[in-house]
Amino acid sequence: MHDLIFYLAYGSNLHPERMLRRVPSARHLGTVYLEGWSLCFNKLGKDGSAKCNIMPCPGEDNGVYAALYELSRSEKIQLDKAEGGYRICHITAKLGGRSYKTFTYVAEVQHIDHSCVPYEWYRDLVLMGAWFNEFPDSYIAHIESFDVAQDRDLERHARNRVILDAIYEQISELS
Repeated sequence: MHDLIFYLAYGSNLHPERMLRRVPSARHLGTVYLEGWSLCFNKLGKDGSAKCNIMPCPGEDNGVYAALYELSRSEKIQLDKAEGGYRICHITAKLGGRSYKTFTYVAEVQHIDHSCVPYEWYRDLVLMGAWFNEFPDSYIAHIESFDVAQDRDLERHARNRVILDAIYEQISELS
């Protein structure tokens, strides 16, 4: 048990399909709500597009939904590599009456750019995760409200469409 750690995903890692490709030991535990935070697409990624970020935003009406994952401590380095430009933030989250000491990633100040927008495939990964985790409709509408851009790097676009297509296939099999 000491080799397991708990991670809060709020962006493209929300869906297990994406998460398992990055961290094979990841086990989805459920959905949590983090009061006093706000979801943004303002972290400038290496590819020039916006990635998700959460920022403190005090107030009862402000909050972020996240997926709680359990993973092997030895695989955290793989996640750290994928999450460049972020710093580790420790947050206590509650699920099913139990408190979890978790970590998540918050954008480093020098990587915040309010003028950038996410690529469509990236925003769609976040949306698929939000639907999978059964986030409220109003929260999903908030994610859908962000402007998106088309990725001109066709190879990167295709790599990420493979993940989305696998998710769509899972959905159609359940229908």
